[in-house]
Amino acid sequence: MDTPSSPVVRKCWASSLGGCDKLSREHVISRSIFASACDCPTLVEGMHRLPSGYLAESAMTAKILCKRHNSDLSPLDEEAGKLADLLLIAARGNEVGRRDLNGLLIERWAFKTLMNGLVAGWSDQRKWVPSELIVRYIFGQGGIPSGCGLYTVDGDISDLLNPQDASITPVWSGTNSNTKVCFGGYIRVHGLQLFVAIYDQAVEQIVGRSEGPPRVFENDEKRFVYRPEFVSIGAEENSNDGVIFRW
Repeated sequence: MDTPSSPVVRKCWASSLGGCDKLSREHVISRSIFASACDCPTLVEGMHRLPSGYLAESAMTAKILCKRHNSDLSPLDEEAGKLADLLLIAARGNEVGRRDLNGLLIERWAFKTLMNGLVAGWSDQRKWVPSELIVRYIFGQGGIPSGCGLYTVDGDISDLLNPQDASITPVWSGTNSNTKVCFGGYIRVHGLQLFVAIYDQAVEQIVGRSEGPPRVFENDEKRFVYRPEFVSIGAEENSNDGVIFRW
């Protein structure tokens, strides 16, 4: 699967699809993720092009998509908002039962969120844009190889302690700023850790082991499940509450 490249011209990152109009301000992390959150201010640390500290909502946007393409991705934001609402309900100790969500929409949203962070320059000194293959998948106009896409992650990967948060953490191969490649990234939403793989071998490279049980990659520290059918989000350890992903 192609990797993001890095042109310097400011334009809609979906311009390879054509039909762009005026650039609009896109929320780098979807506003729907915080629709039911507490009234806590947004705290940002360690981001490029953003000052550390408490930020106004306007600072969480960037001119990276045109109005048309921004609007076209609304169904992805809506589905991610449903997931976020369930996670927040569970984090507050309430029952959620078992809810169905569209796994492919969540996967495409995770890709979109990772690309937003890269294009906005939040995640690196350079601003990156996705290849046409990735763009077409995000917009539902093409497929991706098996092994690329969404994983859930178990293990201590983030130092963030607040369950009401969201973050984007790209994973790079190489350290040279001119040759390094992003092969995926962690997307954290209200305590749920996701990973979106740009390469089909990305998770195997992180874990250091090949696939164990079907769709599962794990070592002593982390466990990745590819396109999970069910994610438990209950407040109690043995709770049956969770999300059923329909693929």
